[in-house]
Amino acid sequence: RGGEWHTFERIKARVVFSVIAQPRKYNVLKINTTCTNESDFKYKELKLEYEGNELHGYYFENEDKKEKTIAFLCHGYGSGAKDMVPYAKHFLEKGYEVFIPDLRGHAQSKGQYSGLGVNDVRDIDAWMELIDQENTKTKIIFGASMGGTIALRSAIQLSANRKIKGVIVDSVPIDFWKIVECVYSWKMKGSLNQIKSHLNSIMRRELHFDLDDLNLMSILNKMKLPVLFIHGKNDGLGIIWIHKEGLKKF
Repeated sequence: RGGEWHTFERIKARVVFSVIAQPRKYNVLKINTTCTNESDFKYKELKLEYEGNELHGYYFENEDKKEKTIAFLCHGYGSGAKDMVPYAKHFLEKGYEVFIPDLRGHAQSKGQYSGLGVNDVRDIDAWMELIDQENTKTKIIFGASMGGTIALRSAIQLSANRKIKGVIVDSVPIDFWKIVECVYSWKMKGSLNQIKSHLNSIMRRELHFDLDDLNLMSILNKMKLPVLFIHGKNDGLGIIWIHKEGLKKF
């Protein structure tokens, strides 16, 4: 019976991994990815081949150019670049240029799995290198939800080489495992802690990181840039987002 139980737990872990790592396929959070927000500002679609994936992004030009800074906008889990157009308008109206990528495994960008906020940092670096080929620009990064984790990680890892001068994050999750527990605890009988070790093994094999790497608490003290944290009281998963304990890391 013990062997059968462990086999069942491994199968359950594989199911959970497949769902959380493939948001385009399963859309477990039921996010509407058909946003058709149009912008009055000109933009061009960019493509980038990186790590075997064809990535798509959208560069919004700004004829006003009050600022010589470009804002990189990172969307949340299960959504896409077009969902960030309302945010882009705010930056464009202030004179910034804007770039919004479809994150790997989301919307138009290829990729078997989502980067879950970790592997995406390499994609952001590749996008910044491409854009800097024309003219090196100072940058700020804005991210919503999982995009906020990408913004923070990118600022920590890339700021020295990519002229990043600030970060804005909206409802950034502090611990991805708590999101998994919140979403799946009501779908599967028993504690998800029973499958955590199996899930970690699958993630290390498929994504080259595990749940511990998704926890932001261990890296926040490395941040050297100014950060604006935004959080709405009516966020349905509010207990998960960064809070005062996380801010003490600064």
